[in-house]
Amino acid sequence: MPFTDDQAQASLIQSGLAAGEFATHFQPKFDPESEDIVGLEALLRWNHSSEGLVEAGRFMQAVERDPELVESIDSWVLQDTMRQAGAWLDQDLSFGLLSVNISAWSNGEILVGEVKAALNNSGFPAKKLALECPWRMLVVDVEGISHTMRALRALGCMIVLDGNPLTQDCLDVVRNTPVQISKVCIEHMQDIADNEGMSVLSKHIKNWQKTKVQIVTMGVESEDHVALSQKAGSRLFQGSRFKSALPGDEILFLLKMIDKTKKALSFL
Repeated sequence: MPFTDDQAQASLIQSGLAAGEFATHFQPKFDPESEDIVGLEALLRWNHSSEGLVEAGRFMQAVERDPELVESIDSWVLQDTMRQAGAWLDQDLSFGLLSVNISAWSNGEILVGEVKAALNNSGFPAKKLALECPWRMLVVDVEGISHTMRALRALGCMIVLDGNPLTQDCLDVVRNTPVQISKVCIEHMQDIADNEGMSVLSKHIKNWQKTKVQIVTMGVESEDHVALSQKAGSRLFQGSRFKSALPGDEILFLLKMIDKTKKALSFL
């Protein structure tokens, strides 16, 4: 993208946000045993005027270096996702948890206020909202972010660790937080299985599950990925093998089709 520096990029992002160029897509999380959607992860997209649809990975670094822009983006995503998901709940459509990636973990008071405002404005139930914190952010300020996590948990929200390295050091940190779900990249699982053995990978997963932290495998793109994850002991998946991220109207269509299918099967 033709950005010259962080300041210029941040200015363009802020202008795009004000112009309504941003949208939320949702990637389903599946339980292959029940074939149910057990969650939707909200993913930010930018409908750039010249670049087309741009994924968040291409601009979030610039966002995270600008505190005011972080607050603006987080606030917009929280409001937009809960508005859409709340409308689906109003239609009695089931999708499990709504997961939202958050960047403003370092400013806990503001983040908690933004979550409260979004919940109040949308009427979305806090127990169905999962807020994701990257491991790379948690490890920089464990005490401060853990305090923020506990405040959000007190509202009723679920807490998710994104990018779990499956190390003992990580587990020791998470034991002292209210993290309930942890996402592990399938490529990281594969590296452990290849270099240390499947038994070691399985032991890592079991250790986390013993602490009552649910493991979700992300980046699942093939049947081999599914088989590896299941053999390791993780049974919840997210990735293009099941469904890529979809805009809200397509998620609504998918949820309606699943609902109709379940109702039809119930009459058989």
